[in-house]
Amino acid sequence: MPIRVTNWTVNSEDLKHVKIPIQGRKTVPLQEVANIERSIIDLQTISRTGGQPSVLLDVFKTPSSNITDVIERINKRIKTIPEIKSEQTHLSILLD
Repeated sequence: MPIRVTNWTVNSEDLKHVKIPIQGRKTVPLQEVANIERSIIDLQTISRTGGQPSVLLDVFKTPSSNITDVIERINKRIKTIPEIKSEQTHLSILLD
């Protein structure tokens, strides 16, 4: 489910603490399941929306999960993100 988020300043410290749900309704910080590093990237890989820098987030389901359930849970979770609720950040769902 590709999601593009604009006007949201995220740094590597913020990303380390993003809660990732695991089995049993528990969560773990992203840093426990991923390597998060600052790096120099080719400027051609920067995502832009309407000419403005943006963040593109791809969410993949596990093979055993139900796609409809995953989409419903993502859409429900999106509505709880403070920056989106307060309209500080614009979110566009590109494909679900």
